[in-house]
Amino acid sequence: MCRRIFLLSLFLCGSLGAAEPTVITAQEAKEKFFGKSDVVFIDNRPDAKFCDGRIPGAVNLTYFAPGNAENRLSKESLKPFAGKKLVFYCGGHDRAKHAVAAARSWGIDPKLIFWLKEGFPAWEKRGYPVQKTEDACPIF
Repeated sequence: MCRRIFLLSLFLCGSLGAAEPTVITAQEAKEKFFGKSDVVFIDNRPDAKFCDGRIPGAVNLTYFAPGNAENRLSKESLKPFAGKKLVFYCGGHDRAKHAVAAARSWGIDPKLIFWLKEGFPAWEKRGYPVQKTEDACPIF
């Protein structure tokens, strides 16, 4: 009986761990992912914040909450990036975490999904490259 409980607890702990997104720091994002051709940075913040400053080359796919009509992040919007590593970020709160959960629910391989939990503020604070839009903001 104890052995069964032990094996069940190992299974459950393993399953719960697998449900968590792969969290990376701003430093890891810069060193391991930035500028790589097989990586896309997905900015989940609203347009105005994206325009004020973003990780260079990032794609703005705003995500508010599941089912929100204003979400630009969708299964369809991620199709052009199939097979690439996706680094999701926001302002350092849970918006990108929820976007990661949505992407995983659409069948995106969890091994290709990363969450920059500290968000854009940590990237900017470290003095990493920032792209700003002076005139019109290109929303993708």
